[in-house]
Amino acid sequence: REPRDGMPSGPGRWFIASLDASKLAAGEEYQLCLDIGGGAQSPGLSDTGWRIFVTPVFDVATASVAPAPRQPVRVRCEAAGCGSFAQLLLAKSCAEAEAAG
Repeated sequence: REPRDGMPSGPGRWFIASLDASKLAAGEEYQLCLDIGGGAQSPGLSDTGWRIFVTPVFDVATASVAPAPRQPVRVRCEAAGCGSFAQLLLAKSCAEAEAAG
């Protein structure tokens, strides 16, 4: 499908694909693959070079925070992905935050 208003503009055409991500694991990164021909005579799937991270968070209501302690950040996420032990961290890099403990 072609996009509605609100999509970034520029060269090329935007397309929206409706993918079933229900069997993908949250917290994992997946390759975005493309079948150019989409038919029986197609050469098959090719790696587009893009990766998509699957996350239970689907909306963030907080656009900014002050450089101060105890800043509230509101997110909405799938119930199964944000249980009572889930934590949010704000960091330049999640890898750096994890290494810092």
